[in-house]
Amino acid sequence: MLHMAARVIWGPLKVPVVTLGHDQADQGQAATPEHPGHDQPTPGDIGTREISVLIPIAIAVVILGVKPGVVMDAMLKPIQEIRAPLARAEAARAHPAPQTEIARASHP
Repeated sequence: MLHMAARVIWGPLKVPVVTLGHDQADQGQAATPEHPGHDQPTPGDIGTREISVLIPIAIAVVILGVKPGVVMDAMLKPIQEIRAPLARAEAARAHPAPQTEIARASHP
């Protein structure tokens, strides 16, 4: 997942393709010092706009990891409201209401 996220956010590494012979080519994915350009960042890799988007996401991830109750407590009441009809139906099925004399007379 980290590899995929890195490829989506930053894209592939931008280094020249080196021919290895026998129709093989190094696509520049290894971060080794032999490849030129690994010692200095490429200009324009990540700008202030990307940083301003990534910082709140990183802060939210840390908060959710350390204290998940902040979000879970806010979701508890709506989830209980959604589940209330189901809980009533299950309770009615588990404990059926006693039939009245009229209902017993109509069902032989």
